Amino acid sequence: MIIVIKKFIKIIFSFILISCTSNSIDLIVFNAKIYTVNSKFDIATSFAVNDGKFIDIGGSELVSKYKSKSIVDAKGMFVFPGFIDSHTHILNSFLYKNKVNPSTDEKVIALKEAQSLLFKNGITTISEAGIDPDDIQLIDSLHKINELSFRVYGMINYSPKNLNYFIEKGPFETEKLNVRSFKVSLNSLGPSNNKNIKKRAFRKNEIKNIIYSKEKFEEICFRIAKSGFQLNTDAVNNLSNSELINSYRKALNGISDPRWRIENASKIQKLDFNSLNSKFIPSFQLGNVNNGAINNDKTISIDGTESTYINKDIIDWTGRVILGSNYPNGYINPLITFSRSLSSKKINSLTGSDFQIKNSLSRSEALKGITFWGAYSNFEELKKGSISIGNFADFVILSKDIMEIDIELIPSTQIIATVLGGELKYRINIL
Repeated sequence: MIIVIKKFIKIIFSFILISCTSNSIDLIVFNAKIYTVNSKFDIATSFAVNDGKFIDIGGSELVSKYKSKSIVDAKGMFVFPGFIDSHTHILNSFLYKNKVNPSTDEKVIALKEAQSLLFKNGITTISEAGIDPDDIQLIDSLHKINELSFRVYGMINYSPKNLNYFIEKGPFETEKLNVRSFKVSLNSLGPSNNKNIKKRAFRKNEIKNIIYSKEKFEEICFRIAKSGFQLNTDAVNNLSNSELINSYRKALNGISDPRWRIENASKIQKLDFNSLNSKFIPSFQLGNVNNGAINNDKTISIDGTESTYINKDIIDWTGRVILGSNYPNGYINPLITFSRSLSSKKINSLTGSDFQIKNSLSRSEALKGITFWGAYSNFEELKKGSISIGNFADFVILSKDIMEIDIELIPSTQIIATVLGGELKYRINIL
């Protein structure tokens, strides 16, 4: 089996030199099963790439339509848009895992380690849930000298200082770095002696950790809404999700397309659905669902219904969801996130029982959750998240068809190759 795979890899990545003329395009991939994840969810067999972007998508006719420097016969393998992890703490994990105040050189080494991990898992873009100005500047500088290439959507750590600085500076965007959002973390919103809050608290500890008063959080929301920045709020329990939704609605009144995100949206209760609308994007972190997480979060709302991980109910109400790993608190592999969104069966749970099976996503919803909807949530759906003409040529080649195989086989599917902007960044290494 290993010999067969070795031969296959050699075939795939032995580019056939067809022409070196000045009018040649960079790359043609043909004889593949390509899930474009475009508006029609088309499946193609070939695409053409030039200057880091898709220029044509279709069938075998592309081979004769274009002169190309390189042609790749994918031998029927499975191609998907580059995966987008919509909620990571990967930079903090690598930068500060062993250092309180790492040097710039240490940060550079750590970022390169992070990059290797991402490409190995088919991830071409991360939404980093909390990043500071110094690290933003460092990443941008490394992009400019081509020492770093993975794409980053940076959520700025909220502080009054950071808010003032970036509101004055405005959003910042390059082809590989996009900074236009703030990240706020909540537990509960006070005051803790409010009888209604106590009634809606699911666990006693929900009313103990109050970070912001309702008034203070609303003040933050209104200021960010006025600035034009996006707000992504990490609400770790049922209660704070309820309160942030109400604050979002107030601040966004009259704003047509804010795309404000609700992190840890798996904690949203059905009783809050009437307050949800398409202006909000629920963000699910399913990389850490197992390991007893569901056992701890299987709470019952005051209307007597299960209120956590109602993923399908939420997507049916809002129209879209985005999926992330919450790495390092969850598995970085997006195929684990993908498979867990298809079934809420607890593989490593304490009880082994199933939970919220009726709220499993469809495979097309799950795939959009790690590709197109992730790009949409970052205001980047016209640049990435699908294999579409004009988009960055970010794609991943898989050993199996995750849209067809048994769910249990999805996490073990191999990443054959990861390509960013038409450049090979990772390929499987079989010794």
